Amino acid sequence: MDKFLRSARARGGQSKIWWRKGLVFAGQLTLLTLLLGSLPATAQILRPEVSEPFLSDPLLDEPRDPLLPTTPVSRPLSPLERLALETGLDELNQAALAALQAGQEEVAFALWIREVRLRRLLGVPQEIAAIQRVGGYAWEAGRTQEIQLLTAQLRRVRQQVEAATPLDQRLLVEIATGFEILGEPNDAIALYRQLANLAVTAGNTVVYQAYLEKIAALESDWFQFAAAATTYRELYQLVQGQVAPLSAPYLQREIANLEQAQQFEQATVVQQELLDLYQAGQVLEVVPELQRATAQNFQTVGNLEAASRYYQAAYTNAITLEQFEVASQVIDELALVYRTLGRLDDVLYLYQQRLLVNRQVYDAYTIMENFDQLGQLYEELDQPTEAVAAFQEGLILAAHLGHRQNYFTEQIRRLAPESMITPGESLAPVEGTSEPTSDQPLPSTLPLENSGPQNSGSPADVWRQ
Repeated sequence: MDKFLRSARARGGQSKIWWRKGLVFAGQLTLLTLLLGSLPATAQILRPEVSEPFLSDPLLDEPRDPLLPTTPVSRPLSPLERLALETGLDELNQAALAALQAGQEEVAFALWIREVRLRRLLGVPQEIAAIQRVGGYAWEAGRTQEIQLLTAQLRRVRQQVEAATPLDQRLLVEIATGFEILGEPNDAIALYRQLANLAVTAGNTVVYQAYLEKIAALESDWFQFAAAATTYRELYQLVQGQVAPLSAPYLQREIANLEQAQQFEQATVVQQELLDLYQAGQVLEVVPELQRATAQNFQTVGNLEAASRYYQAAYTNAITLEQFEVASQVIDELALVYRTLGRLDDVLYLYQQRLLVNRQVYDAYTIMENFDQLGQLYEELDQPTEAVAAFQEGLILAAHLGHRQNYFTEQIRRLAPESMITPGESLAPVEGTSEPTSDQPLPSTLPLENSGPQNSGSPADVWRQ
């Protein structure tokens, strides 16, 4: 910083003028930030007195910046003058970094804005690199007005590059990266789409796919979920017919973005495509969870019959694959569907099945909760004897776990005081269950009843919906 100041003073009084201009410029930006800071960046308009000094040609300034040579006529910089300017701008960047580290943010960004403005005299590649670098600092610091200035200039650079022949695609990529850094996804996406189209024209499918992936990721990251889903569909169509590991990720991301966009019904269509893909590739271990997710989306849009079918298939496949935790979760969610449909007998059947599932994972606490829910449901069905039996089973486990004993005791006393027993006493099991005791081994397999819940139907092919 001191080195830069000494160098500036050596150039005479004009240095002081430009130093003050930089601070005044930064002050104007700060004021605008305070006035407009609550608005989205894209909704804010820079005043001419702020934008014009930055966007104007540095060679036309009167007086000139002290880092520029004074010439009697306007002319391009000579190679030696360019080298001297580049050295001076590197020092300016270092001075800005030192100021930022010292907590002098206004000074730092005044220096950086000055540096970026002069970098354009060294060519487009150096200017873009400076915009990216300073734009990163501005984004981290929340410097809205500096971001707007840099964005405005980068758009001018884009026009300049696009007008050149031949078109330099590498510069377009760097410009798109700059827009990403500045938080302007639409500009970046438009450029990547332009580059993707050029790749198609050139017959370069690999590059085209890479640009589409970039576009989809940007759209998703910036909450443009419907657009991202469309782009992932393009990507899937590009690789459709290839093995699941290559094509499935695009369908997965399309589903995720459709769900974020709350297009749940369309998501179920893509989920069925993904199920077909997994089945064709024999990737069966992921099928139950995907069927469960499909059921959840049908449930969200109110198609409870379809939700029921997918839940049933998910349960059957989870049991077959010994994914007992998934099976238990499916039962809980399907029970809610049946409750909504008023099919309490089917809910009872599911609770009994869940006891069998949870015994497979030796989860005493969850089994205790199952007996509690069974007891409540029996009571709701006006079957107090069965309710008491379920609560008594729960009490045995509660005593074993040292948890919720008072609760189960109160439920039994409320329904049938004469049925009170001492915890640990042997009981007849609830119909459809067996008594879980510490010395009784759990069954190694589950009975998969073909009938299933009443009126529900069962899938002919359990690997499909």
